[in-house]
Amino acid sequence: MFKSYAKKTSVIVAFIFILTSARVEGAVFANFDAAQFDANGFAFADFDDFFAVDTSGGSISIDINSDIDGQNGLFGGMGSDIVADFTAATTQLEITLTVDPLNVASNFRIVLVDNDGVDTGEEYQFYIDLASLTPGQPTLITQSLINPGPVYRQAANGQTDGDMVQNYGLRQMQIQSEFGGTNRLKIDVESIKLVDPDDPLLIEFNTTTYEAQTQTFTFGTFSEAGVLDASGSTFLINADPAGTGGPSGGFGFNGLNVDFDATQYQIEIEAKLLPNNTADQFNLVLGDNDGDDSGPGLGSDDYNFFVDTSNFNTSDFSTFTIPLGTGSETDFVTTFGFTNGGDGLQNFGLSQMQIQSSGDDPGVLGIEVLRFSIVERPDGIAGDFDDDGDVDGNDFLVWQRNPAVGNLSDWQANYGAPPLAASASVPEPATWMLLLCAAGALPIRRITERS
Repeated sequence: MFKSYAKKTSVIVAFIFILTSARVEGAVFANFDAAQFDANGFAFADFDDFFAVDTSGGSISIDINSDIDGQNGLFGGMGSDIVADFTAATTQLEITLTVDPLNVASNFRIVLVDNDGVDTGEEYQFYIDLASLTPGQPTLITQSLINPGPVYRQAANGQTDGDMVQNYGLRQMQIQSEFGGTNRLKIDVESIKLVDPDDPLLIEFNTTTYEAQTQTFTFGTFSEAGVLDASGSTFLINADPAGTGGPSGGFGFNGLNVDFDATQYQIEIEAKLLPNNTADQFNLVLGDNDGDDSGPGLGSDDYNFFVDTSNFNTSDFSTFTIPLGTGSETDFVTTFGFTNGGDGLQNFGLSQMQIQSSGDDPGVLGIEVLRFSIVERPDGIAGDFDDDGDVDGNDFLVWQRNPAVGNLSDWQANYGAPPLAASASVPEPATWMLLLCAAGALPIRRITERS
């Protein structure tokens, strides 16, 4: 039974913003919204009623006005299993909602379930004030997980109590009405997110996060003994322990629901080769859920990113980076278990992460992986119009084809600068012709814009 008893606090501190435009987010670790509920949701007590929850409009419309189970007042809840790893001290709740004019309830609760091991964990309940909000006005509520922090804590449903510390491995998110409350709760929730506004790391696949997840999997060769060792601080992968050249496979975890703008992020894989490696490449996979699988474009895509093993060596860990954004993938396929693919665009709701050996590579993958991360792209160099980390002649050609990509003066100032350096260097003699062409291009561009 998903029962949570709330204790009132005298002061609840939250930041409330009236939404007038889109805002820039930091790392979004988890997102509970209508799509997540439709794909993997549950409801209980007074929420488990035909008229209590409606997601047909693209948001979570909640109307709790009947004590359908005859106990605990207008109490109930809804939620979804969502896995994420984050630091509570730097993470905040961001709740985007609209209070209906017919709402009477002064508050509701957000519940986060913290996984502390096998069948072990606790749930933390956060008080969300509604009394100060303007009905009918879309509002963003931002609230720390530490100050004021949770108003109640208890063992998670069916679990042994955890360590009583908010050291997430998140396992589940819930919305609950007030236990014993008698006032109608009528709100429209667009999303509930867990966000670190300053952390460039969105999510990381390593042995710690892999162990903490409840929805891990292996397939193919990786299900055989000796192929995958995740017991230490790195993944040791020997894709052919028997030396027979077996079929390909992989491993990963799903149950994610992480929304982010792919054009602002990149993949980082930090690894080194094992001496037995003969494979030329391996594959990183990101799942993108685009809907409820009810038709074409509303299913899910797996985006594959092939990584050449030549980017690594057997001596030291090296980091290889792949910028994200539609078209950066090697290819994409319909996610296993879905009838329909997604929209073919990297507009993530991230649903899963995988590391695979390549089915097209006859070699044996032997590699030690420290981490597979999605991180925010660092600020680039002004004038790097092709986003490859430096400013060179290729950037001028990009600008010639499309002057709207940026200011030519940035290219002139930073030509030849080392990656991510701010100062310009003196160009080599062979580059003077490009600079002269660029100087001549400036008045031509102005004339063209006037005509």
